[in-house]
Amino acid sequence: MDNSTNPPWNKNNFDDYISIFENINEAIFINTNEGIIFFVNNSMLELFGYSRDELIGMNITNIYANPKDRPNIIKILENNGLIKDFPVKLKKKNGEILDCEFNTKVKEDKNGNKIFFGFIRDTTERKKIENTIKESEEKLGLFLNLLRIS
Repeated sequence: MDNSTNPPWNKNNFDDYISIFENINEAIFINTNEGIIFFVNNSMLELFGYSRDELIGMNITNIYANPKDRPNIIKILENNGLIKDFPVKLKKKNGEILDCEFNTKVKEDKNGNKIFFGFIRDTTERKKIENTIKESEEKLGLFLNLLRIS
């Protein structure tokens, strides 16, 4: 397979859909089987702090907080063809770690090359709120236990 950053399908057909992808609030990426990113939308740029030129041609493992997570994700995709709401920690350009969810599907292009279409949802704030609620519930439980003992 050609490892260039050119999309592995007819660019004219792809351009018809670009405006839809560009206006979605979730970060979208498309990459090759080798992990080379060849499409990102504006939300992907905003979320990770990279320019389009920096992301196009980059290996997707560069945005993983732990690059060793990718082989596990690939294995799931090879077995199921897709993943939904898969939790993963990703890394912004400035090094900040984000809690995210992947929704990814693998397809083959007309030449039999595997192409990965992914949506990334930043769940960092939701995780912080969930942790705060959990801590509050634990404190309340301790308090209630103390009241029962008294």
